[in-house]
Amino acid sequence: MSEESLTETLRRMLAFRHRGKASGIKAEFLAARLGITPRTLRRAVETLRGEGVPIGGRPATGYFFAQTAEERDDTCRFLYGRAMSSLKKVSRMKRIPLAKAGQELQEQIQMDLEGQ
Repeated sequence: MSEESLTETLRRMLAFRHRGKASGIKAEFLAARLGITPRTLRRAVETLRGEGVPIGGRPATGYFFAQTAEERDDTCRFLYGRAMSSLKKVSRMKRIPLAKAGQELQEQIQMDLEGQ
């Protein structure tokens, strides 16, 4: 299955069968249903989120198509927390202030956007 058809299949499956937090599906079950590895599933989810598709989820709920702004925002807070955790590690590894690590990240994002 091509990456494009996988992401479209995933988007449709979540949008029609797993709408809302209460209908979430655990990553291992979703990956098995699609016949892919959990890593491939995570990459497909990241691709869709990068396109603005409101895929919610966390380990306790599984993945779902966010039905409300609250569900979307809850997932955004979870992702923000993970991003901050990674940024803190970068800060510590480089022995630079967190603000400096954040500035480096912003510069990298800007370069990536300009390269597209």
